[in-house]
Amino acid sequence: MAIFLVPCAAAVLYGWRGNRVRDRRGLVALVIGALAGLGFMVMSIVTIVAGTLSGREGCRDLRHPGDGSPMTPPGRADGTDLPQARPTTRRIP
Repeated sequence: MAIFLVPCAAAVLYGWRGNRVRDRRGLVALVIGALAGLGFMVMSIVTIVAGTLSGREGCRDLRHPGDGSPMTPPGRADGTDLPQARPTTRRIP
């Protein structure tokens, strides 16, 4: 989150300083930085809340196959039906 919020905070601070000396360019940076940061925070919070309400946490379905969810890979839950790698007979120099 910091990778996205640090530039937004910098734009807000730059815009605030510019707006303080009556430069209109500061207002543009202030508004864009604030809207981008606010939008990112809202999307992050909605994603966390929706994941909590639905009972899923990230990629849990891929780590625990066999629970019947759409993300579950086909096959047995213990993974014994996965194809095994064949041993190579060719010697690598």
